[in-house]
Order: sequence, then C-alpha cells, then structure tokens
Amino acid sequence: MESALASLILFTVGLFAAVTLSFTYLETQDSLWTAQQVREEDRLERDRTRFEITGAETQSAGSIVRVKVRNSGQTKLADFERWDVVVEYYVEGEKIVGQEEEPPDIYQVEWLPYTAQPLADLQWAVSGIYVDADTLTPEVFEPGILNPDEEMVMQARLLPSVAMTTTNRITISTPNGITDSSHFMR
Repeated sequence: MESALASLILFTVGLFAAVTLSFTYLETQDSLWTAQQVREEDRLERDRTRFEITGAETQSAGSIVRVKVRNSGQTKLADFERWDVVVEYYVEGEKIVGQEEEPPDIYQVEWLPYTAQPLADLQWAVSGIYVDADTLTPEVFEPGILNPDEEMVMQARLLPSVAMTTTNRITISTPNGITDSSHFMR
C-alpha cells in the first residue's frame, strides 16, 4: 500500500512536469512564430519603402536649407517626428583681429529634431506635401501623409548659417531605416 501511494505521487508529479514542460514549449514556439511574423512584416515594409532627395538648396543667407523629397516607394510615409535629419556643413571661422588671411571654415554636424510649430534654430519642418513640388500643386489625398509619388518640401534652419562656397550634405532617414543623402552648396 505504501509503495502504491508513493508510486501515485511520483506519477502525478511526473505528469504535472510533463504538462508544464509541454505548455512552456508550445508557448515559446508561439512567441517565436509571432516574432518571426513581425520581423517579416518589417522587412517587407522596408523593401517597399523608397524615397529620394530630388533637390537641396540654401536660402536666407545660408540659414535655411530647403529640401525636396519624393516618395518613390509603395509605402505611405508619415510620423515625421520619428525621422532623423542630419546636416553636415561648414560655417565661417572666426576672424582674429590683426589676422590678414581668412580663417578656415569649421566643419559642423547637427542632428535636427522635427517641429510642427514655426521653424526655430536647429529644427526642421515640413513646408508642404505636393503632387508636384515644382508647380506647388497641393496634395488632395490623405493630407499630411507623404503618399507614393508625392513630393514633400522640408526646411531646416541652421545656426550658424552655412559658409559661402562650401559643399555640404543633408541625410534623411525614415523610422524603418531607409536613408538618402544629398549635397548642397552655398
């Protein structure tokens, strides 16, 4: 009788352990499958996302960089506050009193945050989204979202301003990691 009771307890513990291990295994497999699906969806979205900088120029004595961006992919682009904008540019070096030669330009790198408010120093904003930015034909479908084949005009305010006769670069990156760069001169 005593050995039967001990055997029943051991059988129950073994059965409980087997059920627990099976449940944990199935739960882990479900988590892995879900993570794989999310990774695949992210990869597909990245594959369908494309944009290109079609023009960049300075304005307002080099304190504003105006950039045209075209969505050439199949994904809608929004969430501008999550975009990264990095400007690599030269500023004029400070002239020392009594120095005859011009001081060298100083290389500067700035990451600019997005603003939906009026543009302040070291920020960027969307000036407008257009069907055609050259003719300023406004978008009509889903305002505020850069849909495929639409163009966005953005402005970045720099402080100090871009030095004369320098070649500079702006790099833009979307939240899913798609990036494009363009050079601009003043």
